[in-house]
Amino acid sequence: MAVYFVTPGESINAAILNAAPGDTIRLAAGTFYESVEIPAGKDRLRLLGAEKGKTILDGTGLGAGNGITLNANLVTISGFMIRDFQNDGIEVNANDNIIRNLTVQNNDMDGIEINGTRNLMMKIVSMLNGENGIDILAGSHNYILESEIKNNRQSGIFISDGTSHLILRNKVNANHVDGIAFENVSDGNFIIDNLSEHNRENGISVNTNENFVYRNKSNNNGNDGIYLIGEDNNLLLDNITNHNDDDGIDPSGGTNNRIIGNVTKNNREEGIDLDLTAIGNIIDQNVVKQNQRSGILLVSEAVDNAVRENKLSGNTPDIQADPPADVNNTLDENDCQSSSPPGLC
Repeated sequence: MAVYFVTPGESINAAILNAAPGDTIRLAAGTFYESVEIPAGKDRLRLLGAEKGKTILDGTGLGAGNGITLNANLVTISGFMIRDFQNDGIEVNANDNIIRNLTVQNNDMDGIEINGTRNLMMKIVSMLNGENGIDILAGSHNYILESEIKNNRQSGIFISDGTSHLILRNKVNANHVDGIAFENVSDGNFIIDNLSEHNRENGISVNTNENFVYRNKSNNNGNDGIYLIGEDNNLLLDNITNHNDDDGIDPSGGTNNRIIGNVTKNNREEGIDLDLTAIGNIIDQNVVKQNQRSGILLVSEAVDNAVRENKLSGNTPDIQADPPADVNNTLDENDCQSSSPPGLC
């Protein structure tokens, strides 16, 4: 095994071609103007910079291309900045890689694009990219941890494929679409302990099934704090959704979702909005206060939902069940002051 040292003006790609699987390439402080490829077969390679603010991979003047295209497995990339590329900052087309301690900014497409399985992205700053901060297009069991993802032109984290992704302890702020978004066929994910604030649309948008959304804070977003788009079998537990411009939590249709122990306050519309054809959901033990419209709203099409032991105050009204939702759903043991029709508290 060998360690290669590369200084500005020398070729990173040449060092990669000379390296054997498992070797280490260390980049000195300074700026490298190069689009880097780690080809298949260079497994277990390490590509390490001096630090995020000292080693810079810069795409200025290079034309179309990614900052790094990764086609090998079990590669570690750490310790530098990737900026100003016309495509993605990093494109991953392989499995089991470790991508950490990087700043990825001002790239024309995604900060990081993932097409693979079991890749780890940890302590990433992904900002000011032309599309998504981190985009998982294919693969399952990928992990995004302890990263800061902000001011991207589309969503902060966008996941459209695969299952069982872990999104843990990230700060996702001021992105131009959603903070965290799951679309298409990406089911069974774990969204835990993230802060999603000041995004132009939803803080967390879930258009898939069987997700566990736990202990997130989703506040001050342009649309909903958490938006469930007609999907099934999701568990929303102990989240905080305050001061959003639309609803705190919006299970827009969907079946067999459990919304338990959340705090939703001071949203401009409903605290929890069971609209469209919401069927068979559980809304238990939430704290719903000071929302400008209904604390909990069940529209007339809502059927067989159980709304129990919630604490509501200061909403207009605390519980609203549009007939026949007032008789087609279970509303028991809620602590509230006002309802429409009267008598639901």
